[in-house]
Amino acid sequence: MTNVPAASGGQPVEQVDAVDADPGGVPFDDEIEGEVAPDDVDRGGGGYDSASYLNQNKIGYPASAPAGMLELRRYVTARWGGTDLGILARPPRPVRGGTSASLHNWGMAWDWRWSSPGPGRPVADEVIKFCLDHAQVLGIQAVHDYQSCRYWKSYAGWKQATSNPSTGFGQPWAQWLHIERMWADANRADHIDSLVGQAATPAAAPAAAASSSGDGYALPTGPLKLGSVGADVGRLQDFLRFFQFGDFTRSDGTFGPRTDAAVRKAQQALTAKGLYSSGVDGIWGAKSAAGATQFVASLRKA
Repeated sequence: MTNVPAASGGQPVEQVDAVDADPGGVPFDDEIEGEVAPDDVDRGGGGYDSASYLNQNKIGYPASAPAGMLELRRYVTARWGGTDLGILARPPRPVRGGTSASLHNWGMAWDWRWSSPGPGRPVADEVIKFCLDHAQVLGIQAVHDYQSCRYWKSYAGWKQATSNPSTGFGQPWAQWLHIERMWADANRADHIDSLVGQAATPAAAPAAAASSSGDGYALPTGPLKLGSVGADVGRLQDFLRFFQFGDFTRSDGTFGPRTDAAVRKAQQALTAKGLYSSGVDGIWGAKSAAGATQFVASLRKA
């Protein structure tokens, strides 16, 4: 197995409000703390590359998102739409609420939002089925279904997760999937179309993707402002960057200056549309959320 370039160790994880070119990193992710893959797990199709396995084999962190994960993102978003929540987070980064290294450090995980905005729950189930049906040929080693409070591992099948707002598991607003590929597959440039023998169809436009959800559009009501942290901030950031109010590429759950600027831009836009009248102050509250919900509803009708 060939090492990829190691990132510099000891650097703090950069937040969404830092100026960088990091293409991803979201508030919730990968390995289940305390869940340990057996040492003798098959490394071929159906295997599992854990953080401890990668560290033991001195597999370095990549400097950019691996080709195989970029291809997975291309295929899924082209065929089903939805929102890209990120592939690579600058290391070192532990799993949310734990201490073991996140597989996002190696770019082996991708987070995809299927609703609010996205094509809806039935499509999420279709994507899950696709991943499991082609797990061996694509090297899919894990799928985390947050809203349904369950996760699938190649060596163990489906398991129930613990409902927890800190991880997103079991929460009605946690409308995304976390999909992992084994290290070698994550770094393969092969087109998924050729691997599975099925071409992707063109993606829907963002507005159409948002309007096709039958699950409703729920935004946090706050109040959220400079210094706020947590899941609600991450959900707000998803909204802000999807509708291009923000100039950042990650939803990291930390409300900093760039999130503040994005909220103000959204409030200005909503005011211009007659959907908000409480002033442009950078504080996201119930009235901002109500205006944003009406904004998304207007796209559905368009």
